[in-house]
Amino acid sequence: MLRRDASPFFSSAAFNSLSGDHGMATDVDVHRISADEWSTLRALRLGALQDSPHAFLGSLAGESKRSETAWRRLAADGVWLVARIGAEPGGVASVVHHPRSAECYLESMWVDPRFRRRGIAAALLVGAQRIAASEGRRKLFLWVLDGNATAAATYEGYGFRPSGNRQNVPSHPLLTEVEYVIDIRQSTTRGTTFRTPETAVSPSGRMSSR
Repeated sequence: MLRRDASPFFSSAAFNSLSGDHGMATDVDVHRISADEWSTLRALRLGALQDSPHAFLGSLAGESKRSETAWRRLAADGVWLVARIGAEPGGVASVVHHPRSAECYLESMWVDPRFRRRGIAAALLVGAQRIAASEGRRKLFLWVLDGNATAAATYEGYGFRPSGNRQNVPSHPLLTEVEYVIDIRQSTTRGTTFRTPETAVSPSGRMSSR
């Protein structure tokens, strides 16, 4: 599991250079959510379930019943990223580990409709790739529900490709999902600068003190 003090932080105003992101250039800050930000995670997660109830396996009714303690535990135990434009949280995603292979999977990604086409999806994808890379992974995976053509086209626009794997959704055996993968080493990140609290890291790998 990624240590809290190793979680990536960055800011970029150049996400239009990422493959598939045609939104206007906007400064987007991404960081890992802490337990103290449980209310932000709750607002984003419930917003996602209300906006796109068929895109996620959770339910608005069920997750609305979570207690503050449960939300704090979810934030502390998981790897959740929040993307902000200014002070406003505009998107969320999580990175989970496969129970057998320990490969990194992107899950639960959602962008608030008010902030779409402004680089948030690209920012979250880059953040997830940074987490995977920090753990020595070369690839990032995700699952798309079979038949969700919009999601498939979106992820393909960012460079993900079907891996050839397909499975029944564990909690909904009548549903199937398709696995997608991206090679982090070949991901297009030109023009993007990643920042941690101590250093700035350019796409070329050069680091400078901050």
